[in-house]
Amino acid sequence: MITSDEYKALRDDLLHVLKSRDQFVLSTIVVTAAILGWAFTNNNTGNNDTCIPYLFLLPLAVIIPNTFFYAAQVRTGKKIGAYLHVFHESDECLGWERRQRLLKDTKPPEYLHIWYTSSFTALGLICILLFIMKGNYIQIPGFIFGIIFGLVLALLCWALITLWLSFNQYPQYLKAWKSVKNIEQELKEKNKLNGIPDGQQPPK
Repeated sequence: MITSDEYKALRDDLLHVLKSRDQFVLSTIVVTAAILGWAFTNNNTGNNDTCIPYLFLLPLAVIIPNTFFYAAQVRTGKKIGAYLHVFHESDECLGWERRQRLLKDTKPPEYLHIWYTSSFTALGLICILLFIMKGNYIQIPGFIFGIIFGLVLALLCWALITLWLSFNQYPQYLKAWKSVKNIEQELKEKNKLNGIPDGQQPPK
């Protein structure tokens, strides 16, 4: 009963993670659009001297953190899925994660993660391009522009690379959980030989 309760709880957590990932993408798009609309309104004076190009970088304060949060959610989903695969799906009744993995290995790959990564990439590039295109940069010292541009681009690239790598974490988590399971089995065998009841810690 404990095993089935754990399985159900982890499946619920996994579904919650998948739902929150979609909400991250949607909220990022909505907030970015709202801030860019506000930036256009404040820069729509027809005079480049009064243009404030830095306003177009404000959405990156949402895009970059949300990209890291999204990557964390992806890793959490992969970790839970690998755990269910190793500890709960060894019989014929429970096998969604295990069979889904086999399905992915026997069919052409689905590059859904490219869509999610490209969504954050497109939003970030739009902000950077608007920052470059808008305003009179004669008023901005070159080194300041270079520092801001380089820092923003570096943070965005770091976030996107982190997100991309998070989609490939499942094999690593699967291997790690299998190692944990082997350690537990070895410990049980050792305790059994020493006459220690299952679930009881051996004396130090």
